[in-house]
Amino acid sequence: MTIKNGQPTEASDVIKSIGVTAGQLAYFGITTDSTNWTNENYLGADIFTDSNGVKNTIDTANTTAIYSPNLYFLPFTDEASGDTTHNPDGFSNPENAFDGDDGTYANKSSNQGNLGKTFSSSRTIVGCRVKAESESVGGASAAHIRIQTYDGSTWTNATGDLGISVDRYIPINKTCKGIRVSFFNGNNLPPLRVYTLEYGDADTSAVVETNTILNDVTPKSIVVYGKAEIPTDTDITIDVSDDGGLNWDITNQSVNYISDSNSFYSVIDTTTLSGSDLALKFNLSTTDTSKTPKFYGYSVVITDS
Repeated sequence: MTIKNGQPTEASDVIKSIGVTAGQLAYFGITTDSTNWTNENYLGADIFTDSNGVKNTIDTANTTAIYSPNLYFLPFTDEASGDTTHNPDGFSNPENAFDGDDGTYANKSSNQGNLGKTFSSSRTIVGCRVKAESESVGGASAAHIRIQTYDGSTWTNATGDLGISVDRYIPINKTCKGIRVSFFNGNNLPPLRVYTLEYGDADTSAVVETNTILNDVTPKSIVVYGKAEIPTDTDITIDVSDDGGLNWDITNQSVNYISDSNSFYSVIDTTTLSGSDLALKFNLSTTDTSKTPKFYGYSVVITDS
């Protein structure tokens, strides 16, 4: 938008310019000092430091995307059952790590060890879920945990140090021929336990849904700003509700992705809305199940009321 004396400016240009700038500032504000940030009047924002969001706007009951620390991504269907067990270090009951039961585990007394699966041909692992632990007993130092992937000849780290106990989903996004839980840097004989290792390629769609973000005014237009990674063949669209998420009267609003900054914005006409309980639904999707968008947080600006 260029503003010059004597030349009228389109309202849509003003709304976009002011809204995107305000949205970016709001997002910066909540990431800088979330404790003193309040969603009210014309500005709302949230970041995913936990599954509810730091300001508790995420409706986890209706959200179907997977939460991993600081982000949401597409879910996956576990593929471990059809693959070859990789157990070079002799874990007892290795099948327990792949039975879908968090109450059973494969175990070993060792200062290190590896347990996972290999596959005959390469495929992309979008994400995994791992529950594993190492315990300090009798003066032994607990081993640390990481996830590794296999290229057919070498195992390499897919994550950093996950600590001595982990129970979470992890985005992987690697084409490989194997995946495993790797214990390292233990001392003497700490018990090593792998309760669950699940992995697979992406489902085609999922949602991140909020409850009421703002409820002070009925908006005629909003600008949504967000932080995300949206690879080619993946997408994020937005639905809007004016009753806290009971009904979604505006759907599938496209976003403009700025890849250099991993950010997006969407200018949405909300003149059809009559309520003031503003909620958003972010629709994550892919047409290539080897890829997933990753969504880190958002802000919303009421730009006309």
